[in-house]
Amino acid sequence: FNLQYEHQNHLPTHSIRGPNEEWVKYRDSPTSGLAYQLANYENFVSYWMEKYPERTQLLVFSYEDLTNNYSGPFVAERIAAFLGEVNRVDPIAPESIPCVWETIVNYKNVAPPPTEETVSEDMEGTKWQQATP
Repeated sequence: FNLQYEHQNHLPTHSIRGPNEEWVKYRDSPTSGLAYQLANYENFVSYWMEKYPERTQLLVFSYEDLTNNYSGPFVAERIAAFLGEVNRVDPIAPESIPCVWETIVNYKNVAPPPTEETVSEDMEGTKWQQATP
């Protein structure tokens, strides 16, 4: 709901929770509300459970867990480990996963890479990046 609310109102993602009144309208809508979404989700999960009856070939996690500040890096570690079980797939080093997760999920909060305009050199030749607002 929150992501949909942000998109409909041209807001940045992961920036706000929709108001309760909007949630109630969404929840109770027969064509797109909670009951409709739950039925679609049930079909989605059933499809993948039937397609991969051997559960070792299936990794299920929620979007909310992946984007949560606490659980997100752990979910990302599970994804990397799961992908690492496939031949010729080399996931990144485990110690890099939290940093990569932070950069991808919270990309709006990460400083941009240095440019010629933001890097200066002092008299000893040490390069410094200017702080960005």
